[in-house]
Amino acid sequence: IKKMNITKYIVSTAGGLLILAASVQAHATIVNFDEVALPSITLLDGTSHYDAYGISFSDETFSAIDGRFAQADNAGLTSTGGSNNLVTVNFTTAISSLDFGWLTIASNDLFATAYDSFGNVIDSFSVTGLSGDSTGTGSLSGANNIASVTWHDGTGTIGIDFLNYKVPEPSLLALLSLGLLGFGVLRRKKV
Repeated sequence: IKKMNITKYIVSTAGGLLILAASVQAHATIVNFDEVALPSITLLDGTSHYDAYGISFSDETFSAIDGRFAQADNAGLTSTGGSNNLVTVNFTTAISSLDFGWLTIASNDLFATAYDSFGNVIDSFSVTGLSGDSTGTGSLSGANNIASVTWHDGTGTIGIDFLNYKVPEPSLLALLSLGLLGFGVLRRKKV
């Protein structure tokens, strides 16, 4: 009888945890790059301006005020221009998906690459054959593993208009799991 109760306990706890894991939602964060009042062409690498949003920057990423950004605020991120332009956003907590607005100035191509925390490529996005100034949107996904994203092209200048990303809620899942485990332990002591 005790063996059957332990098996029931394990199966019911595992089932409950799976249901909870499926129901835990990620919260969305939208960054338009007008949240922090910065002058155009401010180097963002190594600064704390966007720490509250869980992002940092590298590869000579700059703030930008430019009328070509699609949003009314005219704010975004840009590279220094020239060849091998890079705009890199690093996430404090790995994210599950990213939607973004982009623009190119005198560029033929735009590439976005999502990396995990080990530097492995987990998703990519590209637009080729552009002519002159272009704008658009793109998406990347990575099953809660996106640690950084780099945008680049071969010539001209690129810009990132906005980021919309989802951060998983692991603390809520852990709290609910502990609660279920506690109920299981209490139930087991009563038997």
